[in-house]
Amino acid sequence: MKPPLAPDLTEYTGEKPIEFEVEVPGTTANPQPRKFKCLAHLPPQYDPYRRYPCILTLRAGVKTETQLDRWCGDYNEKLKVRTGRAMRHGYVVVSVDWKQEGQSAYAYSLREHAIVLKALRQALRMFSIDSDRVFLHGHDIGATAAYDIGISHPEHWAGIIGIGGVIDKFPNNYSKNKHISLPVYSVVGQKDKASRDLSKRAWNEWCVTDRYLDCVVVMYKGRGNVSYAGGPHAETFVEEEPEILKWASAQRRRRPDKSGFEFDCKVLRPWDNYFWFWQLHDVPEKNVSRPENWSFNKHDPLTISGELKGNVPNRFIVGPANLGSGGTLSLSDEFIDFDKKIHVSGRGEFNGFVRPSSKVIL
Repeated sequence: MKPPLAPDLTEYTGEKPIEFEVEVPGTTANPQPRKFKCLAHLPPQYDPYRRYPCILTLRAGVKTETQLDRWCGDYNEKLKVRTGRAMRHGYVVVSVDWKQEGQSAYAYSLREHAIVLKALRQALRMFSIDSDRVFLHGHDIGATAAYDIGISHPEHWAGIIGIGGVIDKFPNNYSKNKHISLPVYSVVGQKDKASRDLSKRAWNEWCVTDRYLDCVVVMYKGRGNVSYAGGPHAETFVEEEPEILKWASAQRRRRPDKSGFEFDCKVLRPWDNYFWFWQLHDVPEKNVSRPENWSFNKHDPLTISGELKGNVPNRFIVGPANLGSGGTLSLSDEFIDFDKKIHVSGRGEFNGFVRPSSKVIL
């Protein structure tokens, strides 16, 4: 089947990107909804009946178009194709204009998370993308955003690619979360002191454990920016792209399986409340640390946990037991047998049959 919102591609030549928008609801402070631009390029000879890997890329101080061109290259009039490395490797590339006008630093906000996750969903509905091979990428403060959004919602991605940027605040606090492994590829310059100092805690954690499989950290001697706040002169380390794509070719999104699976994740924001098959409703306010009131010392995170018992078919244990206002357990025949009873414990008890619903799926 074609994607449900597949665009008309009769006039698409690859010279100009396909543009679409995602809308983010307003807030109390800014009640009007905002629309943010996304640009996409498709690989040569794109066929909507086959699935392609995807790079969702976040800009720093450059234009959304320029960020797209970094992966796709310039349009070759003679060959009638773009010659960038992502095009040669058959990637769909989506560049997301996630920044507000004049924004010079990543804010760790709900707005930024919503823009990127909505752009992902819209891209999956428009283009024939392999949802198990989607990589979140960013340069500089775009990399800071990619680390935070990717590590906070690890179930969406085949891997995170950060060029510069920092792993700080929320993702640093989440670095010890125990869950199905998330591949990370970090590139930094020796001169990026802020990037090195703020990210090393997470890198040290991931490089010696199995929490983040395939964690690669590459440092270029004598290279990098003195500041990580963004700007048109941010290092791109373009010569690292062949190695990144070689690494990406081996990655797939990790999924729950019937042999057993568990996660144990601390969360500090209300919107970091779901992991794979389990979503907790309403993180208690006492456990919330909001970005605008961030403190490096005062945290009481809530732990959200879930387990599929491999030795007992269809047996789930979910938590926390008595916090929040309920939750949603999403089931799939990939990892359970709907012909047998399902057992859920840890937050109340359920022992019975469940009928799959096309209404829920749609």
